[in-house]
Amino acid sequence: MTQLITKYWLICIFLFAAYSTNAQFEKADSLRDAGELALAKLEYERIIFQNTDPEIANKAIFKKALIQKSVGDYESASQTLLRSNLFVNQNELNFSIRRETILTSYLSGDYNTALAQLKQAEYFFKDTGYKELLYLHVLTLNEMRQWGEAKIKYEEYISMNGNTGLTAEEAYYFIDKTRLKDPKKAETLSYLLPGVGQMYAGYFGKGLLSSAIQGSLMAFGAYSLYEGYFFTGALTGIGLFYSFYSGGVRHSRYLALKKNEELTRKYNDPIKDALIEAELNKEKASD
Repeated sequence: MTQLITKYWLICIFLFAAYSTNAQFEKADSLRDAGELALAKLEYERIIFQNTDPEIANKAIFKKALIQKSVGDYESASQTLLRSNLFVNQNELNFSIRRETILTSYLSGDYNTALAQLKQAEYFFKDTGYKELLYLHVLTLNEMRQWGEAKIKYEEYISMNGNTGLTAEEAYYFIDKTRLKDPKKAETLSYLLPGVGQMYAGYFGKGLLSSAIQGSLMAFGAYSLYEGYFFTGALTGIGLFYSFYSGGVRHSRYLALKKNEELTRKYNDPIKDALIEAELNKEKASD
């Protein structure tokens, strides 16, 4: 008799817990559908907090992150998704969480996280869902300027999906002749000779102007000191020269980084456009 009561009690608890969880999801989902996104996120967070079952918690995390993604808060969505326990069941929900983590990390500029998740997805879903993430793998490696690996993944993408309009050789024509600038070298050159760092960074006119201004200030300071105008020479000439000199060093680093970003966009954007066009064509074909 005692065993029957205990069994009945456990069954009731199980059924009530399932009903309670379903009711919580229904409430959160209805708030989301009604446009009460802040309240919906709170309800999903409540489910996450109250459940020890990783599948239920993962489902709530996923739904909360989708709300954050829908309003363009990609960084928060990525951070929410990273709370998931992805080392339980490698199922459809698990893959969906990984896919959204990769996408939101990429969109928020967190390429290291995106790449780490891509490698995990490739390991766990190599023969299933990874194929649909391959274009993101290429884009992520491109943004990290790991163009050698990106080219290999691009070739893999073409072999699986067909031509994108750009062959691998056409897309990565620049690999052996990238002209990226070293920001540290730009600073060092500006320390040694004002204006040369800016010229090295690819901005010859800015470097020439910087050299002319600093040279003029140094000459003015020296001339003032020579004529006995010590206060004017020290404050106006030497003082302003030092300000322009130190500013020029910082500016040369900024220009080197700016040039690198310009070159990165020049190299990456045609590949990005080709891959996105290919993905859109795939979606149209499947509709």
